[in-house]
Amino acid sequence: MRKLDILAYNEEGLLLLDGRMRWDNCPSGTLLYRSRNGADKRIAAIANCPFDLNESAIRRYETLERLEIGFRDDAPQAPVQSGVAGVAAGGQADIRLTPLRCRITLAEVENRLGGYTLLESPRLYLLDANASAEVLRTEGFRPSALLQRPVTLPLPCDIGLFARYPDATLTCFPNDSPLPGAGTPSTQLVLECEVQGKTCRFATRLPPLARNASLYAALSVRSETDFQWRLYPADAK
Repeated sequence: MRKLDILAYNEEGLLLLDGRMRWDNCPSGTLLYRSRNGADKRIAAIANCPFDLNESAIRRYETLERLEIGFRDDAPQAPVQSGVAGVAAGGQADIRLTPLRCRITLAEVENRLGGYTLLESPRLYLLDANASAEVLRTEGFRPSALLQRPVTLPLPCDIGLFARYPDATLTCFPNDSPLPGAGTPSTQLVLECEVQGKTCRFATRLPPLARNASLYAALSVRSETDFQWRLYPADAK
């Protein structure tokens, strides 16, 4: 972790900020927090925040809950992580930090077009990806704004007779919208390529993406309109 902020709020009343600590270059993992005075605390830990936290702006816990970051401000090599725990007076608690970012990995592409037709210059990207997220939120991620310029990830080679296993990974912020709808579309995964000089796009809507989710995808292409995506969680790989 490049930096770590620990914020202690009094558990009673307005949940006001009682103390703050900050470290640079901390080890990743689980933190152990021990209360040092005679009051119950709510402890929030935020790692790798891309901006400095203004204590006057987060004096109440409810304002910290509304703290948002933009996806393009989040560094993939040191992503924002957070965790919250309650600590009883004189007690201690583990705070497990989890990233906001989700990982979508293209595990396999199968070309069944026949006639030695290639899927040329294949590239992968996401549409309707969440542009921002609240740092402490654990569920109910509904995009209020979408990324306008998707990041395109070129695959290493054309796809011909033999299936390819690119293990190409894109990341995005969580979006657990259950169904496409006005203002809250689910995220789409798209493989775009050239087939005999024509640009073809093979897209699928992703299931609800929770915070720190990992999803694998496999694509089988029979024609421009006949294709099948298979989506499965990382632990089913």
